[in-house]
Amino acid sequence: MPTIDPKKPGRPRKLTRDRIVRAAIEVLEFEGFGALTMRALAQRLGVNHATLYNYVGHIEDIENEALQTLTARVPIPSADRPEPLRQQLIEHLLAVRELQLQHPHMVHAPVGSPAWRTNMKITDQVLRALTADGRNLVEAAIAYNVLVSFMATSAERARSTPLPKDTPYFEVERQAILALPKRDSALIRKPLEQPVTAVAQLASHTAVLNLLFDRLLPGLK
Repeated sequence: MPTIDPKKPGRPRKLTRDRIVRAAIEVLEFEGFGALTMRALAQRLGVNHATLYNYVGHIEDIENEALQTLTARVPIPSADRPEPLRQQLIEHLLAVRELQLQHPHMVHAPVGSPAWRTNMKITDQVLRALTADGRNLVEAAIAYNVLVSFMATSAERARSTPLPKDTPYFEVERQAILALPKRDSALIRKPLEQPVTAVAQLASHTAVLNLLFDRLLPGLK
């Protein structure tokens, strides 16, 4: 992801809460979830950090608002919603992947940090939905962590491999695997030698998630 050069502190300018929160999101995105300080935020906004204290009492308040803005994009499954829980969970996990693509430190935020606490709050809500029908809590927790880890790994692999526009990631990886010496890829290449349409269907996130649901969360409607 390209780096945005922070603006140099200079003449104080009028700040709005929305502008401060958006700048905080930029710091989180480009510098990481441990980098949000008053000085870093002031530098991103182009003001002196002493000026920022006129608008912000505690950096934690701004970080929490930034996190709420980010996670508002992620729908939370609920047993009270009319859609099937499986469908809700797919939508949730795809949104988690998209969030991880834009903010690679989100899923694996430092333990105890505001981002970590936000993740725990979301996890608690998801587990309430998954156990509403009597499902074992420990099994549901393990399954959810596996699913989130899968989506986070998928996002990181996509970030690490620049792709031409409109080129699906699975096709790039498929071609790369098929180009490996057969002695090094005898088994992994077998499912990829099927027709491209069949491989694409197998490689879609929804197909993989449904396969994982059947194994990790049997009976999920």
